[in-house]
Amino acid sequence: KEVCMHDDAWSFSQIDTFLQKLTPLSVWAKDEHAKCIVYTDRKKLETLYDDIDAVFASLEASPSSIAQDRISYHLKRLPRIPLTEKDTYEIIELFQFKKFLTNFRAICHEITPDIAERFALKPVAREATALLEQGGSDAETFFLADSYHPSLPEIRKRIVIVQELISKAKHTRDETILEQFDIALNEREFVIVDTSHVTENLTASPLVNLEPYDDNHFIVKPSLNAELIKLEQELEKLRNQEQLVEQEVITELSKVINTSLTEIHRAIEAIIRYDRARACALFITSYKLTRPCLSSNCLTLHDGRYIPCEEECTALGLAYTPLTISLQKNTTVLFGSNMGGKTVALKTLLFFQLLAQCGFFVPARSFETRVYKHIRYVGELYGERLTGLSGFGFEIWRFNSVWSQVDDGLIAFDEFARTTGSHEAEALLSAVVDAYRKKPAITSIFATHFRGIERYTDVYYIKMKGLNHEQAVACLDEHAPLKDRLMSINQHMCYAVCPDTGSDIQSDALAIADMLGADSTIIRAAQTIIQKRNTLTNKNAGKLPCASS
Repeated sequence: KEVCMHDDAWSFSQIDTFLQKLTPLSVWAKDEHAKCIVYTDRKKLETLYDDIDAVFASLEASPSSIAQDRISYHLKRLPRIPLTEKDTYEIIELFQFKKFLTNFRAICHEITPDIAERFALKPVAREATALLEQGGSDAETFFLADSYHPSLPEIRKRIVIVQELISKAKHTRDETILEQFDIALNEREFVIVDTSHVTENLTASPLVNLEPYDDNHFIVKPSLNAELIKLEQELEKLRNQEQLVEQEVITELSKVINTSLTEIHRAIEAIIRYDRARACALFITSYKLTRPCLSSNCLTLHDGRYIPCEEECTALGLAYTPLTISLQKNTTVLFGSNMGGKTVALKTLLFFQLLAQCGFFVPARSFETRVYKHIRYVGELYGERLTGLSGFGFEIWRFNSVWSQVDDGLIAFDEFARTTGSHEAEALLSAVVDAYRKKPAITSIFATHFRGIERYTDVYYIKMKGLNHEQAVACLDEHAPLKDRLMSINQHMCYAVCPDTGSDIQSDALAIADMLGADSTIIRAAQTIIQKRNTLTNKNAGKLPCASS
């Protein structure tokens, strides 16, 4: 119930590129972050915002980089551990439990008391932690130490003694073989020697056994003797005793861990919540993030910076204009020419809404909105294909899925019906706008370059300000390369939003074509055609009925 359906809006908004920056450090929080949950529970979202506020306030009050470095280190060192009970854990699993509990305790030690209280970050499973820490002096080591069982020290001491006796016996045997036959075994199980080395004395000696290796070599193995056999048997017996005692220790440690699993689960939940909030709080200053306001039914964005586009503009040396927009009615039509920024405006709105409903702060001066059950996009996605459908068929198929599924949501339409004729497109788009204006639970915004859209009294019509024609023409250099021409378009294009009265007849498309080097004769002919059509439209305007209802 708390998950929002967002369909293609996620890909269209390119939100992943920014969420990667907000990736937490611990594997547990990374797993949660990777789920990309978009919440519909306002209370849940406000709690997530409160968490970020609390961590940021703590960072501001105690800005010690050393402490933050230590917290980062321990968050990264938290390993995965089994989450269900087991009768006996593997040694490696016991090590992972120790590593988790030790690093978790270190995090609890580094954070401030207010953060510890808010996120319930307090040492857990103290008995299990203390027992596991007997198996190594730091978080990166674990072994079954002698202290785990009273029998272990004596068994292991005897094992060492027997191993030394075995080694001494082998050394004595090998020295004798070396002295008599000039064959160096050095406590190895066998060596390969040339046939020239095999003498009658070597063949008859009880100290070694010979086996043919090939036509020119023999394998020489030291013979077993009663002393070594006895010592090897004693060592095997001691090893079995050690293994039985170690298994007993593992069983006891496993019981202690199992009794602590509930606490450990709570510790993991606390880490996920804290690590996630911390990841966002650390970027508040550098990205000028602000807390979304979820109390408004009117989606309003002030100086919203669409980070993927802003960073791309910076890399290309282009100016970037933050978006300020207020959707004053539930249905909005956004006009604009190609390259005028209307698609980026749609991406920006979806980016901010998704980011807010993921529970993060947003890169804007302010952002007011409400929580939607659906955040959807209807339009083309990069590189997509659908076998068996034309471009228009694909548009209608996508529109139908949204129309039938969404009863409460934010829906962005980018150049809807662009794949059919302009008159049909304008009629169809007008009908869709008319249908959505009657759905108050849905906030819909339609970006289009078609100007012949019907005007309804309860629809908000806005436009991208577009190209400053006079300045663009004045700066036009007919001999400039493409890169410079694109730079000039960017410099003279205003990517701000303003109300649309329907009276603006200037064509950004023709001006852009002119700046990109299109034949001037063609440009002038197109301008003449537009002027004639506008004159005809103005003459007939008074004869047409008003589409206000």
